[in-house]
Amino acid sequence: NKGVFIIFTHGPDKDVRIPRSAFSFSELELSQQLGVGRSAVREAMKILEALGVVVIRQGDGTYIVEKPSPSILNPLMFAIMLESDRSIEFYELRYSIQFAYYISASRHATDEDWEKIESTIKAVEDYILQSDYSYDQIGDLDLQFHLAVLDATHNSLLIRIGQTIEQQFFMSVYRQRGIVEEVIRHHRALLNAMRESSPVKIQEALDGSHLHWKRTLERRMQEEQEKQSEEDA
Repeated sequence: NKGVFIIFTHGPDKDVRIPRSAFSFSELELSQQLGVGRSAVREAMKILEALGVVVIRQGDGTYIVEKPSPSILNPLMFAIMLESDRSIEFYELRYSIQFAYYISASRHATDEDWEKIESTIKAVEDYILQSDYSYDQIGDLDLQFHLAVLDATHNSLLIRIGQTIEQQFFMSVYRQRGIVEEVIRHHRALLNAMRESSPVKIQEALDGSHLHWKRTLERRMQEEQEKQSEEDA
């Protein structure tokens, strides 16, 4: 109904196209069309089932799922987790995903969503009035702002990807410390830009924050390289 959902390929001249629908197809049919053994098809089906692409019903057949399962993103999430600690690319990915979900939230947020986002900023402002605040707690409160914005997109796949990226960022990098007043300023700027549905202002608000963290990572990586060179000398 909406074109091809899965394409099985075995060599340049061996394509089997499976339409996106809830129909059943057999191992024998695929093995004959691809020219491979049924064991190879069976193994491929197990992988697709683990990824949430198909569901195998014993005695009934194999069906392509009507709606993607959250598990279809697991390999992506695993790759993000592996790369999140020291990769410049991770920061660039975070920037792109953040821009996407801020734009989406600006279009889909409800009055309740705006109130929730505002409350996360207020929570940071109230907390730093304490003389003995901790950066760990500031990080937790900061994360709640991003999660609230993600929820305002009302897009389950974007929320899942964004949550993984933000949680990895705050676990691996945020503890390096930041300027609390800048956190509040950036959040206020982002909230105002989203309320105005202004992509330009959203990008401007993101730029300052990401430049700070990217420089922090580059400095940290340089220090580690210098330390490693000294140990190798």
